[in-house]
Amino acid sequence: MFGTGKLHWSQEHYSLLTVNTGSMLQHYLTKPGRWAVAPMSVIHALSHNPDLTYYTLQEPPSPRICYMLTNRYPNARRHASVQVFQQELFSFIEKSKDICSFEAWMLKE
Repeated sequence: MFGTGKLHWSQEHYSLLTVNTGSMLQHYLTKPGRWAVAPMSVIHALSHNPDLTYYTLQEPPSPRICYMLTNRYPNARRHASVQVFQQELFSFIEKSKDICSFEAWMLKE
């Protein structure tokens, strides 16, 4: 969670807006008292701004689960390329501090 002031969280407060890209978020956190809930990837991207600080939610939301889809009947000529892509993808995920891999606790509700 990013913010520039004291956090207020109650039923009577409502969202002023919703942005669909993390880069847009910084334009709306320019006044004291404004705050946002954002994934760590956005927090890392905006961490260069000394006027912003972040806090971890005491009760975080469920993790986002992303699925990798592939063709059930892959083209034999493209098989090697798909394997290279998958290896690069897994390597990227493993090295990224913003992405976690699947863990069994993610299935528990």
